Amino acid sequence: MEWFYFWLMKPIAELVLIAAILIVAALVNVPRLARQKRCRHDGEIDETSTCDAICRKCGKNLGFIGKFR
Repeated sequence: MEWFYFWLMKPIAELVLIAAILIVAALVNVPRLARQKRCRHDGEIDETSTCDAICRKCGKNLGFIGKFR
């Protein structure tokens, strides 16, 4: 009967590990995404070498804008 517990615990341990990774990813990304959603992106913009607009306040990539200057 001990073999049954081993085969039962392995998938449970994998699920716990995957859940922990997803929780950590959410804790890292949710505050950043919320800050980007609330930001108005007004005037504080940098341009990358590929003509993407990057907001200085929140760091959001606003996409291709052509030449900004």
